[in-house]
Amino acid sequence: ATGDVGLTSQKDVKVDSSVTSETSEINLEAQGSIVQGSASRIIAHGDVQATAGNGSISMEDGAVTEAETGDITYTARGDISLGRLVTSTDQGRQVVVISETGSILDSGDAGLYDITTHDLLLSAATGMGYKDGGSDALELQVTRLDAVNTSSGAILLENHGDLGLEDLNGDGASVVNRGGNI
Repeated sequence: ATGDVGLTSQKDVKVDSSVTSETSEINLEAQGSIVQGSASRIIAHGDVQATAGNGSISMEDGAVTEAETGDITYTARGDISLGRLVTSTDQGRQVVVISETGSILDSGDAGLYDITTHDLLLSAATGMGYKDGGSDALELQVTRLDAVNTSSGAILLENHGDLGLEDLNGDGASVVNRGGNI
């Protein structure tokens, strides 16, 4: 499609194939959860935003979201399980992943890295790459990182390449874990 693409649901959104905007952005919004099947490819020339108001975001292993010249923002009330989120690694490009009450998890190891971007802001309540005693570090290829975990659980991240810890969200710190290990 050319122009903006928007999918909105009062319940859940499930994407099992390709959704593409050749000229603009893609917005997914569900009052419940968002599920990206393993064959899903969400590709935008601009920004990609996914919001699960009262649910989770689950990218099955193999699912890819790419913002060719924009940013990616994934926000959910519950857990967020990642396939692959990809932006340009040029300065100014960013990925933001916010789980208000849950964890940010790796849904599998298909592809290279779970997140590829220049700037990465992660915010979770109960850990990153860790849940209920199980662990699978999030594999990253990022230049600058800001990670905040507000309640419990560990932060398990593995970056490939040079990494700077930066205060990207203006809270005065680059990595904060109020309830576990880093």
